[in-house]
Amino acid sequence: MKKKIFLCLCFICFFARIAVHAKGKISIVSWNVQTFFDSNTSGEEYAEFKKRGNWSKALYIERLERLCESINVLDADILALQEIENEDVLHDIVNFLYKNAAWHKFYKYACFAKNEGAAIGCAVLSRLPLEDVKVHDVCVGYNDKTLSQTRPLIQMNVKYKKNTFALFVCHWKSKRSNSQVINAGEQLRLLQEGQLAFYMEDCKSKGVQTIACGDFNMDIDGFCHAATSEKVFLRSPFVALGGTDVKSLWYMKENIPSCNGSYFFNKTWERIDNFFVSDDVDIIDFSPCTKGAWCYSNSFIPKKYHLYNGSGYSDHLPIKCIIKI
Repeated sequence: MKKKIFLCLCFICFFARIAVHAKGKISIVSWNVQTFFDSNTSGEEYAEFKKRGNWSKALYIERLERLCESINVLDADILALQEIENEDVLHDIVNFLYKNAAWHKFYKYACFAKNEGAAIGCAVLSRLPLEDVKVHDVCVGYNDKTLSQTRPLIQMNVKYKKNTFALFVCHWKSKRSNSQVINAGEQLRLLQEGQLAFYMEDCKSKGVQTIACGDFNMDIDGFCHAATSEKVFLRSPFVALGGTDVKSLWYMKENIPSCNGSYFFNKTWERIDNFFVSDDVDIIDFSPCTKGAWCYSNSFIPKKYHLYNGSGYSDHLPIKCIIKI
């Protein structure tokens, strides 16, 4: 098994207090920021960045500033980012945010993980303490040779006063796969689904409130549906009943704008970015974030990042939920 790169940071302010929008309310944003590479060449970048073209440090800094401006607008207590290249990018994000943030708005805790040799990973920024951070992975191999590897699942406990909930952040295998195995991406996503179901069920069995977010690369309608319309059934051969029931926030239809999705592909909205929560999580609100420079105000379509001229943000919308603790 390849090693995983993992980073956990703790930024300490001796007189700091936890900053949340309102008493007992915590906002969480998940956003796939679309191949956010720095200006250094490691050899692990995607092909278009390896060719470089006009990609430069100046364009990276410009994109970094735009991202941080968006993060300030989103104003989440916890921010989960997918498709971050490495921990250096995470450091740059923290430093850029620090320059303009009020002390009580600063993200004092952060973590990052990706597989060794992978191009991208996931990062978490939090104003609330992150504890007991773990990284899980699944490898598929034969005769000690790794044939394929899923992206890591990050698990952590988030602490608010005397309360703690478990947060999972993931980025499942893309629908596109360079493997010669038929439906390899689908098979790997099924493994990741089983992995997430196992750990969510483990937390639920211990009475821990549980939230999972990220880019699942599968529309919500592609999951197995449980008995009630607001729930899906995450399948897993490692769970007693073959999986676990969770709520999908996309079924809070009264809170969804007309875009009805977070990813716009082939002129169709897809709901591949998601929050899955256990029954005991009190959801106040959920919606794709459409009030920002990262999307077009009339259609809500994301302003995709274009490498050739350095314009745009991401091909995904951020999604945001607010929970009550």
